[in-house]
Amino acid sequence: MKEQSEINLVAKKISDVSRLVGNVPKEGYNSHFKFSYQAWDDVLPAVRNACVEVGLIIVPNIVSVERDGGTTTVNTLFQLIDTDSGQVLEQHFAGEAKGTDDKAIQKAMTSSTKYAYLKMFQIPVAGDVDPDGEAPKAEAGPVKTPSPVTQDAAPQINWVERGIAAFGGDKDAWDAWTQSATKDKVAWGVILKKVWATSGDRTTQVELEAALEEERHTKNNGKAKAPSQEALVG
Repeated sequence: MKEQSEINLVAKKISDVSRLVGNVPKEGYNSHFKFSYQAWDDVLPAVRNACVEVGLIIVPNIVSVERDGGTTTVNTLFQLIDTDSGQVLEQHFAGEAKGTDDKAIQKAMTSSTKYAYLKMFQIPVAGDVDPDGEAPKAEAGPVKTPSPVTQDAAPQINWVERGIAAFGGDKDAWDAWTQSATKDKVAWGVILKKVWATSGDRTTQVELEAALEEERHTKNNGKAKAPSQEALVG
């Protein structure tokens, strides 16, 4: 463990560097996400020049490299060395980069070093997230799949049978009527009233016409004469 006096010597140099660097303007710009940031090319010379002036050397050492999916993480040990006394203070920082190719380690190392400098020398970063300023997010629970609504199956209504019933069970009369009344709105109104009266269900012309269209594919043309309007109203 370092003696307190030894740590104080390095801490004094860190304080001096922080004072000399001050603010680093955001000269970098991300055109894709539309935001400005402090570029590495601006942070590095500001910190390096201040370190040279006060006599502080920063030596980065890669401790480990982790690859997870498409991300590379570099864990780095930074040694801050006081050139006057040779005393050392060590700090750990990690950096991430997208990708796992041969350049991913260098990118992650640059990220680690940049943010180590920003944090160690307390360089202001506008837009940094303050954890105390964020409302806690509720942990997402298991996604519940809504149970399908169970309903009794609607009864299948045979409108053709009901139409025949409206003619007193005379299928020939029904067939003849459907051939003559398909385009006749007045006749449709009459037969619908007959169907309603015999079945108790107020079906619509659309439903009845659909049933008739299906019926036509399986039956012969009507042979009986269409009943008169008076007979339908009966």
